[in-house]
Amino acid sequence: MFPLSLYDRPQPNTFIFAFIFIIGDSISPKYPDITLHKSRQLPDWSTQVPNVLSDTLRGGPLPAVFDQSKGSSHTEARVGPGVAWPGRLDPSLATAFCGSTSSLGWYWNWAPSPRRITLAGNAKLAGSAGPPGQFVAMIYNDGTDTSAIPGDSPIMGFNEPDGCEAGTQGCMSADMNAIVDQWIKKAVPFLRKGRSVGSPAPAGNTVDWLTRFFAACDARQDCVRPTFITMHAYVSTVQALKDYVTSVHRAFGLPIWLTEFTCHSFGGQSQPTTQQQVHDFMGASTKWLDDQPFIQRYSWFGAGQKQDMFAVNDFCRLQRDDGSLTALGWQYTYNRHD
Repeated sequence: MFPLSLYDRPQPNTFIFAFIFIIGDSISPKYPDITLHKSRQLPDWSTQVPNVLSDTLRGGPLPAVFDQSKGSSHTEARVGPGVAWPGRLDPSLATAFCGSTSSLGWYWNWAPSPRRITLAGNAKLAGSAGPPGQFVAMIYNDGTDTSAIPGDSPIMGFNEPDGCEAGTQGCMSADMNAIVDQWIKKAVPFLRKGRSVGSPAPAGNTVDWLTRFFAACDARQDCVRPTFITMHAYVSTVQALKDYVTSVHRAFGLPIWLTEFTCHSFGGQSQPTTQQQVHDFMGASTKWLDDQPFIQRYSWFGAGQKQDMFAVNDFCRLQRDDGSLTALGWQYTYNRHD
């Protein structure tokens, strides 16, 4: 195992996923029983999305005018919180996230497409592919079959291409030019069609890695920059999260998708020692994320079963192994700021 820096973490394998809906059980005395329904309407936050047209020119993380010839002008509407779902699991284990008052509006699964549901005796749900929120595809690495990406999905770039932790990360070449070659092959065709495509999400220092990625892309006439930044943050204090996410936004001036975050550090910060510390972290961090106009989407890392945590603190789990929500899962899904 190689040493992990402050924001490094191992990543689940490519997963396939789909949601279905059932009646949820009461998990914690703090939260009432909630009847789950097959659909719900999210608030329209599109008017809150800033028209960000700045980025970093090659040579360093300094604010600069967005190079329209190198990037897409497509802008995604703000959606907010979602689920990072390990789709190796039975889809029924995801239903607790789908209540009629759930605040979750999207999900992703480290894969280019959702898994279709096959439910014996339920013709209405059989063959469906979605929860009460939007599926977002991912180009996991250079081995991803992009033909499987749905025609209406935003797309997330490579998953931790700089990490090679035992098959749990994208693990692409250490040569940035080789990564850009794959970006041009896998992602640029979608960008040229006007699709919204996020940057690769590095395991190491996001600003340093993406600065080099953008510089290598800018040097190629056939390369197009992403429309938003995809990033991960594994820290144990709210201030560290604010500082890190803000530094990435200031460096590149693009909307942020924080697709993995939780109250856990792989790089030397103190770890939470009580469940209450994680509840407090979630409340304060999601409040801050919801208040930042440049944060378009975010997803807490902690869905699924114990083996899907990949050494992340058990205090951060959103679910028990049977799929029921922990108290933290209820907080994230239904009332995340409290």
